[in-house]
Amino acid sequence: MSADDLLEILRVPQEGANDEFVVVVELPVAHGSRVEVGELIAEIETSKAVVEVVAGEAGHLALLCHLEDQLPIGREIARIQRGPVTTPQGPLAEGDAAIGEPQGPLASPMVSSGAATASAVSSAPAPAVSPPKPTTPPLAADIRDLEPVFSREAVGLIQETGLARDTFKGRDFVRVHDVRLAAGLVPATSAASTHTPVRGATPATELSPAPPVGVTVKPLTATKQAEIRHLEQVQSAGLNSQVHTLVDPKGCLAMMARELSVYANTIAPEVIRLLPALLGEFPEFNARFLGGQEGIGFHDQVQVGLALNLEDGLKVVGVPGEAMATLQGIEGALFELVEKYMQRKLKPADMNGITFTLTDLSMSGVFLFNPLIGAQQSAILGISSLDDGLGRLVLSLTFDHRVADGKRAAEFLGALKERIEAFNGEVFTGQAPASETMAIHCHRCHRSLRDEKRDGGVGLLQVVTPDGSAKHLCRLCLEGW
Repeated sequence: MSADDLLEILRVPQEGANDEFVVVVELPVAHGSRVEVGELIAEIETSKAVVEVVAGEAGHLALLCHLEDQLPIGREIARIQRGPVTTPQGPLAEGDAAIGEPQGPLASPMVSSGAATASAVSSAPAPAVSPPKPTTPPLAADIRDLEPVFSREAVGLIQETGLARDTFKGRDFVRVHDVRLAAGLVPATSAASTHTPVRGATPATELSPAPPVGVTVKPLTATKQAEIRHLEQVQSAGLNSQVHTLVDPKGCLAMMARELSVYANTIAPEVIRLLPALLGEFPEFNARFLGGQEGIGFHDQVQVGLALNLEDGLKVVGVPGEAMATLQGIEGALFELVEKYMQRKLKPADMNGITFTLTDLSMSGVFLFNPLIGAQQSAILGISSLDDGLGRLVLSLTFDHRVADGKRAAEFLGALKERIEAFNGEVFTGQAPASETMAIHCHRCHRSLRDEKRDGGVGLLQVVTPDGSAKHLCRLCLEGW
């Protein structure tokens, strides 16, 4: 293919700040087919969403990857050309590798605003001048001269160690582990299995150990590997701790059953509603560890996420701020997010910016578990199943010990427990004849229990207000409390 024949280069877009690799999950158009502007070329999965890559030019499609390939950010996915495609599907052959390649770092792709659709930047065709024939193969002569793509963590460590970037010349992508290897911060014996491959080099064949007798080996899917890498960002430090507490949720569950329909059997919507104010009191659990020199980063806003793991792998979806005012709003938002998850229609906006995660296993028959903290967070809260005999369930908080300590974690759970169990307060039905009981009133609207009885109401609910005092609320004011 000549430079004049090239219309567009489609690359892996940068959707998440922490993503180093993506997984190719769909290739709906066959290699060599003709495509039109706006036609879907590929779907790639990041740690947060499935992103569509579409054609920005009309022409013939040359696919440079296969299903389940793991590609680094900036790597070519496909090329669109004027004439028929004569090369096989997969990475570029020697003769076409250098055509249309930018000089220096890889060009950043564009993302269409308002949708999870990415269309890569088109590389301008080179002048119609036949390039001189290289004396060495183009794959070695041209591609290896490109500057590697460095992860943000890798750049920070390079500056800290004083290594020159030229140390990594010839690499596709440089991760923080590659910098540690080059700086001698990890044993060299681990290099063979963990370094980033050299551009254009043929990887050496590694002999895998034979599986144990009686064991059937099932390789990890590319999606599961991406999930593991995402969780390892925090778990690998080995400084996470857990605290647990027993909670009596019967009053809260009764309120859920009255107010909600889909999520009537879990306290998760009420916990989600309580979390923003609670995290304001305990900001260390709405934060992230930046590093030994940088310190702790406290998120300016609270964005609560709910972990989903149904049929399409683990995803954490964010409850929109506008839905947080009422339980009905939270229920509606969760229902919509679960529906989008099941239909694989989640967009990056549905999962970006989450600062604290809730994982709810209350419907799974689980008495106790230790949830795992996600990237860019310092804590995660887990809800276990209700023990019918005890009438209690366990709340579990996993936290990063580099950011917080056990005392504050215990106080956080204690404050949450107190708010949930406030719904266990006595519900006055108006049956008591004492005048002092009938004079009890709602502290919001001052509606008395006598008025409730006269109008056939359900009574007043005893609650604990944010300042710790015992008050009463009528049902009309409960939603706005």
